[in-house]
Amino acid sequence: MAHAGIVKRPRGMSSVPAGGSHDPPRGDADDNDAAASDDDLSPRSFTPGSQDGISESSDFSLILHGEDLDGAKAKFSSLYRAEVQALFPHASRRSHSGKMSWMQRDIANSDWQRLREQAEHYLSNERLANWGNWVTASAQGHRSAGGLPASSFQELMAWLDSEGRFEVVILQETHWRDSTDFRSGRWYCIHSSGYGSEVSYDRFGGVLVMLRQEAFEEPSVQELYPGRLLHVRAVHKQSNLTVDVLGIYQHVHRTHLPPEQNQAYRQHIWDTLSRTLKLLPSRNPLLLGGDFNAQLAKQHPHVGAANRSHDAGQDRDRQFQKLLGEHDLCALNTWHCRPGYTYESAHSKTRIDFVLTRLRDAKSGARQAAPNYAFPIKSWMAAGHWPIEATLQVVPFSRRGEPVTAPTAARYDKVALLHSVHADTPQAVALKEEIAQALQAVTATELHQVRDSVNRILLEAVERRFPLGRPDDTRVSAQGSFRASAKSTWQLYRELKVHRAATPHAVFRQWRAATAFLKASKALRAQSRHLKQTAILEKLAEAEAAACKGDQRSIAGLLGPALRLHFQDTIAVIQQLHTDAQYVFRAGANVGRHTTTNGLKQGCCIAPFLWSFFTVAVMHSLRDKLGQDWLHQALVLFADDHWCQWVIRSKADFEQSVQQLQVVLETLMDFRMSINFKKTAILCRLEGKQAKSVLRDHIKLRNGDKFFSVQVRGQEQLIPIRAVHDHLGTKVTYHHRLDANMEHRIQSGQAKYQVLLRSLQRFRESLNLKAVTAPDITTRTDVCAYVERLEANWQHLVDLQQQQDAQLPIIEAAVPCPYCDACFTTENAMRIHAQLAHQMTDVMQGLNPEADIFAFCNPSLLTSRTKQLALPKKEEKEEMEPEREDSTQPPKRPRPEPSPLFSASPQTGSRRPQHRQPRNTQLSAEGKLLARALLHHEDQLAAQRMDKDFVLFMRQDYASIIPNLHAISTEWHAKKEEGHEGLTSSLRTVLLACLVKELLARVQNMASTTEGQGKLQAVHWLDSNQAWTFLRWCHKSRKLVLDNNKESLSHTELVRQLTFLLENLRGDIIHKFHSTKGLDLVEENTSSHPSVTFLLGISLRGEKANEMHEVLCKLLGCSMWQLIGVSMKREGLQRSPTAKHLAKLLYGK
Repeated sequence: MAHAGIVKRPRGMSSVPAGGSHDPPRGDADDNDAAASDDDLSPRSFTPGSQDGISESSDFSLILHGEDLDGAKAKFSSLYRAEVQALFPHASRRSHSGKMSWMQRDIANSDWQRLREQAEHYLSNERLANWGNWVTASAQGHRSAGGLPASSFQELMAWLDSEGRFEVVILQETHWRDSTDFRSGRWYCIHSSGYGSEVSYDRFGGVLVMLRQEAFEEPSVQELYPGRLLHVRAVHKQSNLTVDVLGIYQHVHRTHLPPEQNQAYRQHIWDTLSRTLKLLPSRNPLLLGGDFNAQLAKQHPHVGAANRSHDAGQDRDRQFQKLLGEHDLCALNTWHCRPGYTYESAHSKTRIDFVLTRLRDAKSGARQAAPNYAFPIKSWMAAGHWPIEATLQVVPFSRRGEPVTAPTAARYDKVALLHSVHADTPQAVALKEEIAQALQAVTATELHQVRDSVNRILLEAVERRFPLGRPDDTRVSAQGSFRASAKSTWQLYRELKVHRAATPHAVFRQWRAATAFLKASKALRAQSRHLKQTAILEKLAEAEAAACKGDQRSIAGLLGPALRLHFQDTIAVIQQLHTDAQYVFRAGANVGRHTTTNGLKQGCCIAPFLWSFFTVAVMHSLRDKLGQDWLHQALVLFADDHWCQWVIRSKADFEQSVQQLQVVLETLMDFRMSINFKKTAILCRLEGKQAKSVLRDHIKLRNGDKFFSVQVRGQEQLIPIRAVHDHLGTKVTYHHRLDANMEHRIQSGQAKYQVLLRSLQRFRESLNLKAVTAPDITTRTDVCAYVERLEANWQHLVDLQQQQDAQLPIIEAAVPCPYCDACFTTENAMRIHAQLAHQMTDVMQGLNPEADIFAFCNPSLLTSRTKQLALPKKEEKEEMEPEREDSTQPPKRPRPEPSPLFSASPQTGSRRPQHRQPRNTQLSAEGKLLARALLHHEDQLAAQRMDKDFVLFMRQDYASIIPNLHAISTEWHAKKEEGHEGLTSSLRTVLLACLVKELLARVQNMASTTEGQGKLQAVHWLDSNQAWTFLRWCHKSRKLVLDNNKESLSHTELVRQLTFLLENLRGDIIHKFHSTKGLDLVEENTSSHPSVTFLLGISLRGEKANEMHEVLCKLLGCSMWQLIGVSMKREGLQRSPTAKHLAKLLYGK
């Protein structure tokens, strides 16, 4: 059941007239707004927030937000739909819908700047030019001020969602400037604007059709007349039927225009609507609604009796009345709604808005359509327009019953007509002359109109010349003798019922009358039975005599009515099998025919032989014309499917292939084969510089589709060019052939599975029946319950055993294996395990493959552990000092210490004794398990910090920004205590935003002057192309050097990236930004903290957070950070000090 709400500019949505003292009977905006020119920019035409009146020379930047941005996205979607149809004309509707869905998800969260960039990516050619024109028009304030404003539209959407019972909505007079389609909430919205029409009055129109997404698939749209007539076609999900929705807004009668011009405007709309209705498939449910600006008179069965005959304001339109009869339409709101007016003014009440559908669908409550006089949208304006609500039942084909129509009785004497025509009597000659004269007066041009006119002329002429006489009444009650007996019997009955005085004579008289009536009644019944038997015997005798003569017509007249009551299915099957079923054999000029007795079926045994003979004959003919080699290389025949292929390497090859194609088509026609060029397809893929020029002369466009033009017997034939074609159960294409075939076969498999599903269901039904009728051990519920109890007992025993095992004493394992989680009580046991399980003779080898590869590049790794441990502290200090001076970053990893467990080589020399803390002596078994879980948890958190956290090292020098951050922090806390309303972001976000702002200022100041650029180039922070370089830490020279592996970043791109960071640093996008020591402590002890470490954490949610993380990763190592004394790197996998201490307690290292 589909609910359709036809909303015709509801109350509160009409535009205010420009001026005038009279009140028009309609209240339409056309009469008054037509007087205003396009250049009229009076204050009444402005809307809040619009930019009407801005000249093209004004200096401004257009940035759209909110509803305006949604409108821009709707325009973008409409243009991209046209782009997809232009680039992929032969793709399926499902492919187009997929591309549209992908694009809409891409632009869902885009701002205005991002949307303009996406337009250049998605659109091309005239679509991109249209987008630019729309942007210019938006900047100049081209926005409708009347009709359906955005506020009223949102109010209407909220009301529709609250009602929840409408599936189709049609609105008129929106006055919107753009023809577009978009989604709003649960609705598909398709709008047709009249601003693109050549008629200036059309810009005051506008038709909007809305379909609920839960009820319909994505629709297809055809704009029949801009702003006046819109056709939307969509598939109804529940019934799987295609529904045609037409929205119309007819021209109003304008008093300041001549009647001829008014009639011309309206006639154009009627003609367009009539042509469209003729082309619509009759099987599709039709919903036609809108403002027709005309009234209707009672016309059964098209217009009901509830239509107001005394309506004033608009004259009845004969063309509109005629349109209903020609297309079998029914006005639904003219039957049971009273008063039923759809527009109300101070002077009149009119019914000029209608909901129409086909007569066959105007049932099941459809004719209960009526205006909604309680419509709440902006009712305070009292515009007087009332929407019409209608319910149209959409029934699937599987539930539709065949229409039962009684056969029309002939109104002329058939027997006399046949006798007169065969005998060529003067009466038949006069009939022919009369029909010939009447046919000369037929003026209809449409085929169905000509058919109806000829049929009407023939019936009228035959009825006049051969009128149908009264048929013989063969009923028993019509017999003269029976009628006389019945008359006398009823006369006796009346005498019996006469009231008489209760006297003895009257009693005997009454007794005599009753006796006479009983005798007459008995005789009448006997006479009736005799007459019936006589009539039946006479019919049987006539039928037997006709059968002896072979007169089938008489037999059919006698027994036909009785036979037609039975064997209807058998009669239909026999007629379908034997009607015009023949075998026709042709061999040259010889033709032979054989009429079948059981119909010609596809599985006939002679069919394969016939096709084989035909295939051989066609191939012999093509061999004589094109040669044997071409036949082997290019042609594949399978019954009536012909496949030809060519490999084209030059223009000459292309021309030759076209000629060969012409020969093939002409040969098939020579064999009297009918070629369906619409089902024929060409797959063509030409690449190279001459591809377009070669195809230009053979490609034709028809209704947006590409066709290949071929001359066949002097006539041009157009063959569709397709990207994908079905051939012998496979998908043939040049692009993604395997994917297309896989999808096709999956769909075929699903269809076969559905067919087999019915058979598979029978096995389940048989098992259920067996469980009821013949239960055994597998179907008894008590047996299943007993098995479940046994399983529960066994599970309980297993749980008890596990609890006992857990209480056993655990042998303390002190030495872990570096390759697995196994632990051992002694070092020797662990060595044996490493040799046997991991095939390692030296457990230190293979722990880090990169360390093994580069072990000989670092001399310190070749020296003994004794020398490493005996390295003087003075040398360690001298080794680390250059790194501290040149970089604020700490070393990448701590220096590896020798393992106390193994000694790969004898250690010599003196070394200081190491007093190690006993391992695992203070932790119990539960404590060790908990410690391992905590360390695993810490490692997982460290891995997550790599994806969101950064480490910043800020130097305390002349360029340091730490004092600025400390001052900002102090001021932020002071304003926070005061309750300042401007503080909407956290302190961490404000500090980072101020840092980026100061960095951006320094970058622009240094790069804006020649002196600054020279200084930057001197330290290699800026290259010769005015691009910012990237630096890396050199362990050999202990300083930052130029990174040649990264391309320099242009100044414009750098400023854009920093600007993006500055714009989006708000809210909760920053989760962490603080120093490890505290800003107050750093400021108090500046000398003791030459470098301060800051931790930065970015949110993992949101599109902006992801983009901000990518920008920061892109700026890692950029030289511009040195302007504020900052070095930044990503967070590593190092454990926290607490975790390191816990690991030392657990593992002793």
